[in-house]
Amino acid sequence: MIDFSELILTNTGAIYHLNLTPDMIANKIILVGDPDRVTKIGKRMSIVHHEVQHREFHTLTGILNGEPVSVLSTGIGTDNIDIVLTELDALVNIDFNTRTLKPHHTRLKILRLGTCGGVQADIPTGSLVYSKFSIGSDGLMGFYQYPKPHVLENLVNSFTDFTQAQGISPLPFIPYASSSPENWLTILYEKYPHIHTGITFTGNGFYGPQGRSLGRIELKLNDLEKKLEQFTFHHDRILNIEMETSGILGMANALGHEAGSLSVILANRSQKTFHSDVEEAVEKLIDTGIELFHQL
Repeated sequence: MIDFSELILTNTGAIYHLNLTPDMIANKIILVGDPDRVTKIGKRMSIVHHEVQHREFHTLTGILNGEPVSVLSTGIGTDNIDIVLTELDALVNIDFNTRTLKPHHTRLKILRLGTCGGVQADIPTGSLVYSKFSIGSDGLMGFYQYPKPHVLENLVNSFTDFTQAQGISPLPFIPYASSSPENWLTILYEKYPHIHTGITFTGNGFYGPQGRSLGRIELKLNDLEKKLEQFTFHHDRILNIEMETSGILGMANALGHEAGSLSVILANRSQKTFHSDVEEAVEKLIDTGIELFHQL
């Protein structure tokens, strides 16, 4: 039995942070950072069965494109991703009455729709980016034991060698890598050739950890985005920087779920530009993400 201090339930039988019961979520889940973005996607649902808001976690479950889908806001950062992915898994794979693991594993499909900063000069703001791999600098997955495919170990080693060659060693973080399901990439390549695919760098903050400075504190890693722009692995480049993808892909893989991350570039860090119409870019992200997710 899982102890009461580890699996924390409310008086109504809901999981502690998300405030959800197992009947309130679908097996296909869209994750967004901003709680208001849940409402935007909810307007595209033909039916809404459940709506729950607790802290930054806003959840809608209903019918989207003719199938059950949940939409959930995570807030910002992989610390929240640890909570969201763990509690979503508990909702489908733990019996809350007996506090024991269910005998049969339920596999969730999870797609993140988010905003990001672009790294490459030739990919303008407003472009969509899908994360084939992610390099995490946040440290989350270092707390878990899970199998790591050789390709991810090779990616970490290649990135470490690259940073040493760039003279930015020792790093102020221990990098790890995570990846998207191969079958999702196959669908993406065949039907969405306009979406850029590559590597996402996940930072554990918005300013210093992404190489941003407002001049008040000196950075250890100056021009981080310029250095990331030069890294390649098996012909894949680092295309964007954000704050959640490595944790979503990593936790999903460790827990036996499928997860991907689709982002729209709002800032081009190399060109020092910001998109002129954020609302239009986010709407394009949502429409394309919903269409893609329906095919997975």
